[in-house]
Amino acid sequence: MEKLIILRMFLCFPLFGSILPEVGIWLSNRSEGIPLIHLIIEATLLVFVAICSLRIYILKKRDKAAVNANV
Repeated sequence: MEKLIILRMFLCFPLFGSILPEVGIWLSNRSEGIPLIHLIIEATLLVFVAICSLRIYILKKRDKAAVNANV
């Protein structure tokens, strides 16, 4: 489970590194817009982080249930 937490943490770094320039473009009101490939990469990273978070939540819940059943 520790490996999933580390994976989720390091997946957030490229996500924030990708989002910050996009926010700068959006705030400067350039007519170019945000490139489609950037949106795809950001969405993919968000989905992967959400999947990892859900998996961690399920594993923690399963561990608690196992500990409570043994008591």
